[in-house]
Amino acid sequence: MGYKKGDEVRLVANTPSELSRILQLLRTEGFKPGRPFLKDKQGSQYRVPLYGREQVARFLKKIEETKQCRQRAAGYAAQARRT
Repeated sequence: MGYKKGDEVRLVANTPSELSRILQLLRTEGFKPGRPFLKDKQGSQYRVPLYGREQVARFLKKIEETKQCRQRAAGYAAQARRT
């Protein structure tokens, strides 16, 4: 069987505790991450994959919602400082 192309997002963790936190947050939000793996032989970074079109689309939507929420909050904060 050859290489199978598909939708995937890979999150990066620099420490075991960061890896643990990423996995916890993903699972809390209902994602099913793939098996984490080390990026290189030195073990300096971990990768956490999310596979599948539905999961990737939902993850990207959450990222966009978060970005928009932060922009609105920054606007509200700036407005409050002016008044």
